[in-house]
Amino acid sequence: MLRILSLLLLLCPLWLSAEAPCRTVGHLGGESCVPHQPQRIVALGAAEIDSLVALGVTPAGIGSFSGRDFEGFDYLEGELKESAIVGRFTRPNLEAILALEPDLILLSRQVPGNYPLLSRIAPTVVLPDAGGEWRAQLRQMAAVVGQAPEAERYIAEQEQQLAEARQRLQAAGVGSVAFVRFTAKEYRLYGDNRIAGPWLYRDLGLPMPQLVQARAIDQNFVSLSLEELPRLDASVMVLLDQSGRHPLLDSDWLKPIPAVAGNRVLTARRDLWINPAPLAAARATTELTRSLLELYR
Repeated sequence: MLRILSLLLLLCPLWLSAEAPCRTVGHLGGESCVPHQPQRIVALGAAEIDSLVALGVTPAGIGSFSGRDFEGFDYLEGELKESAIVGRFTRPNLEAILALEPDLILLSRQVPGNYPLLSRIAPTVVLPDAGGEWRAQLRQMAAVVGQAPEAERYIAEQEQQLAEARQRLQAAGVGSVAFVRFTAKEYRLYGDNRIAGPWLYRDLGLPMPQLVQARAIDQNFVSLSLEELPRLDASVMVLLDQSGRHPLLDSDWLKPIPAVAGNRVLTARRDLWINPAPLAAARATTELTRSLLELYR
């Protein structure tokens, strides 16, 4: 491994000697000459992996949260069975990436520190934060890999499905919905700005609880105190709870919340609900629509 690192540090980027035509792409790491139609892509970010699959592209290599399995995006395991795991997002295995002979490496904005070494293996693009909006995420990926028509086709199909879902939810009279996450340290109430918020309140057009409007509008999330939790005026609560079934749900403390009193608390899947990527959003909105229609039958 030390030998490989030494070579990468001393030599010019390996891919500069390639004769394949390319185009210059500006990104957070600088500029890279990217093949017009890259064939062997290594993706080191969950949203980046999701977006590639949505475009019909199977990456040759992928990172993961654990570096061993598909933790964090289990919903794509079937589509990624031919992709090699090349270590953790934050600590990719350079030897494994070299062995794949990639012609493009995609890095998430959250982990740009590996850019200098990776860019010596293949053209490397550090993608910006898409602002928690799956359409923007897909379009910026499509611009890099030369798949713009495929992106617009996917978006058009999803817009049709979302329009149908909105009509069904409105006809069913679904009440206000809140997305809440219980962690070991805090109770998070999510707004309409990032993560699930944009598709919860904009794509599906679900009513927003007054507490969300008052405290979390235009934000990713706000932390609520234990005393504030009973003020959550949500008819339905989608709960992401790291400890499983939280004991508060079985206490009298949260009974003032209509969703708790009416037994309308749904469980959120972490790999879908905190991943602002096209396929995660599509799967989550489909599952949520089905669950809400069942609650309001």
